[in-house]
Amino acid sequence: TFQFGFYDSIDYSKQLEIDPRVVLNQQGVDEIINQVLAGASAEDIENQALLSQLLAIDALILKDKLQIAFPLFLVDDFDKIQRALKPTITAIIRVIENHKEQIYQGISSLDPRFTPKHHAYFAICAGLLDGIIFDEFERNSIVTTSKIHNNGLSYLIIGSEKHPKIIEESVDLLCSWNRCGHFVSFGTSLGARLDVYRARQRIIAGNITPQFASIAAICQEADWEPRALGDHLNQAIERKRLGLTIEPYAGRLLEIFGYVKDAEIIVPVYDNIRQTIVLISEPFLDKIVGIYGDFVQNMDKILSDTQLVHFECTREDIANEVWHLVFGEVNEELVRRGIVKQPVSYPGQGRYLKCLEFNN
Repeated sequence: TFQFGFYDSIDYSKQLEIDPRVVLNQQGVDEIINQVLAGASAEDIENQALLSQLLAIDALILKDKLQIAFPLFLVDDFDKIQRALKPTITAIIRVIENHKEQIYQGISSLDPRFTPKHHAYFAICAGLLDGIIFDEFERNSIVTTSKIHNNGLSYLIIGSEKHPKIIEESVDLLCSWNRCGHFVSFGTSLGARLDVYRARQRIIAGNITPQFASIAAICQEADWEPRALGDHLNQAIERKRLGLTIEPYAGRLLEIFGYVKDAEIIVPVYDNIRQTIVLISEPFLDKIVGIYGDFVQNMDKILSDTQLVHFECTREDIANEVWHLVFGEVNEELVRRGIVKQPVSYPGQGRYLKCLEFNN
C-alpha cells in the first residue's frame, strides 16, 4: 500500500472540479499503482473510472505506455537512496560545523532567556534548511516546489510505500514545521503533536482523540468556531506580549499548548527572525546550495539503480522530497553533535520544540 503527500497552493475553500487529495485517497488506487509498477497497460486496468481520475490529476501519464508521473519512494530503493545521500549529508554538516561560532555570534542577540544552541535549532534546522534555502533552490532550478497541472491546479504529489522502514527513517526525521500564525513548532512528523495547528485541523475534521478533547471542550465552552481557534489564540498572545489582559479561555489553552506557564511566555519569542537567518547564513548558504545542486545535477547517474529516477517526473520534482531526507538527517546529526539543542521527546507526539514568531 502507498501514502501520498502534497506541496500545493490550492484554495480548498472553493469547490474543486477534481480534488487530487480526494482522488488519491480512494479505494483502488493502491491496486492500480501496483499494476502500473508491474507493467500493466491502460486496457489491463479494471477500474477505468478511477484510472481516468488518476490521469486527470497527472498522477499517471499515458504515452507509449502507462507510467507513474510523480516521485514514488519504494522500500526496495530506500537503502540505495540513503547510501547515495551520505556524501552530500556529510558535506553539508561539515559546512555548518565550520561556521558554528559565527552562527552563535549572529544569534546572540535573540531572546536572552534561551541559549544560542536553542536559537540555532530554529534558525538553522528549521528557518534555513526548511525555509529560506528553498528560495535559492528555486532561483537555481534545483527543486520543484509546486507545478501547474492540466487541471489548472498548482501542486506536487509525493508518494511512498507504506512500510515501517520508510516511515521510521523519513517521517521520524527532524523536518516538519507546524505553523498557525505566531505559533510555531518544528520536529518530527511522526505522532499527534500537541500544537495549535494540529488541534485546529483535528477539531475541524471531528477527529478528536483524548489528547485534544480538553481543547475541543474549551472551544465549545467559549462558543468558538473550530476554524477560529487560531485567530483567538493569536490575538491573545499579541495582547499578552503587550502586558494586556486576555480571555480566560485563551489563557487556559495557551497553558495546555505549552506556550505559557503561570501567566508567563515560556518559549523563545522571535521578531523578524527571517532577517537574522539571512544574515547568519550569508557566508555559507551558497556552499550548501552548491553541494545539493551538484547531487541533483548528477541524480540520474547516482540513483540509476533505483526505480525513483525512472518514473515520468523530473529530477527537480524528485529533489524536493529527497532534500527532506537530506536536511532531516543533517538536523539529526547537528543534534547528536550538540551544535543545536536536542528537541523534547513527547510520548505519542514525536520530538519537537516550540517558539513564537512575530513579523513587523
